[in-house]
Amino acid sequence: DKLKHVIRPQIIYSYIPDYSQNDYPYFDKVDRIERENLLTYALTNTLISKSRPKSSEASGATPSEMFLPTDYLYNEFLRFYVEQSYDIYKANHNDPEPFTPIYGEIQYEPFRYLTLQADAKYSHYDSDFRTRNVGSLIADDRGDKLFVEYRYERDFAESVYTNLLVSITRNLRAYTDYERNLYDDQRIASGFGIKYISQCWSVDVRYIDELDDRRYVLLLNLFGIGGFGSGTPSREFEDIFGGRNSMLSSPYQIISVQ
Repeated sequence: DKLKHVIRPQIIYSYIPDYSQNDYPYFDKVDRIERENLLTYALTNTLISKSRPKSSEASGATPSEMFLPTDYLYNEFLRFYVEQSYDIYKANHNDPEPFTPIYGEIQYEPFRYLTLQADAKYSHYDSDFRTRNVGSLIADDRGDKLFVEYRYERDFAESVYTNLLVSITRNLRAYTDYERNLYDDQRIASGFGIKYISQCWSVDVRYIDELDDRRYVLLLNLFGIGGFGSGTPSREFEDIFGGRNSMLSSPYQIISVQ
C-alpha cells in the first residue's frame, strides 16, 4: 500500500489536588498550579504516504533490492486531531458548562517545503467559535523559514502574524516577527534577534517592541537543563502555529526561562 491511515483514540485523566501554595514565592501566574480534575477524550487521524527514492532506480539496484523496506520513504503528510475535556470539578459543583470547547487541528504538507495548518476551538454552549487560526510555513534546505498566520480570538483580537528566519551560517540565525491588529489597523508587537547555537548550549539576543513596552532580551539555554537570562519578554513567544499538538517545529528554537 502506498497510503496508510492511522487512527489513534485516547482517554486521558488529569488530576491536580487543591492545596495551599502560600509558602511558595509568587512572581506571576506561572508560579501557581491550578487545581484540575479533567477527563479528556481525543481522536487523531493520520495519513502516511510511502514511496521509493528516485535514486533507487538510477543506482543500478536489482528489482528485488529496490523494493526492500529500507528503500521506502515515509511521509506523514496529513494529520487531524480533535479533543474535548469534561471538568469533573465543575460538574460536582453544579456548573452548567462542565465541557470545554471542542478543539480541532488539521495539518497538511502537500510537498516538502510547504506546510498548511488550521486550528479552532468551538463552544457548543454558545454555538460559536472561541478561536480560529490559519497559517502556512514555507522553508528551504538551508533552514530559512517564512511563516504567516491569521489569528482570531472572539471578543479579543483578530490579527495577522508573520515570522521570518534566515540561517546565516550553520550555527548563526537571524529572525524577525511582526503582528498587526485587523480591528483597529494597529501594530500589536514586533521584534528581531540573533541566535547562536552550539552543540550543548545556545545564546539568544532579542529586541521586542510592544504597544506599552520595549525591551532587550539576553537568554542563555543549556540543552537538557534549562534557560535563564535578563529582560524576559512579557509576551511569550509561542509555538509557531500556536497549536498544542502541532507536529511542526518553530522557525527558531524558543528559550523558556525556567
